[in-house]
Amino acid sequence: MAVLESDAYDKVIVKGKEALQSLKENNFDHFDKYSEEAWNLFPDPKESWNQAFNFSKMILKTFLEDNKLEKAEIWYNRMRLIEENLGLWPEEYEFYSGVIYFEKEEFEKAQKHFNNMFQLDKGRSFEGEDPKYKDFYLNPKKYIS
Repeated sequence: MAVLESDAYDKVIVKGKEALQSLKENNFDHFDKYSEEAWNLFPDPKESWNQAFNFSKMILKTFLEDNKLEKAEIWYNRMRLIEENLGLWPEEYEFYSGVIYFEKEEFEKAQKHFNNMFQLDKGRSFEGEDPKYKDFYLNPKKYIS
């Protein structure tokens, strides 16, 4: 696992804080811009950095919370590539895969990923998340016709 040196990561943090400030001001265009700028501060290959996973997850969650699925998918794909490379957080990857598919109303795929996540962490990934995902996992027939 590669961990970015603190000086380099500090630059990412500064841009990340600018992005979060934009979010507080309800300026999603600037949030998107500063998030991309922060992402570009990770050296290539970006899929090699531990911190890049957590950063992409944070941005993914923010876009999901604001129902910006198209933007969320961009960050999900970045997170997916990191997980494929590092293989350190399979339960989080499975959870967010389920979330993305749920939001796209591809319920069979969502169910598969939530099942995989549950096998890995017994449902801990549902904690603190929107309860609709756990409800779907427990009651898929409400969603799948």
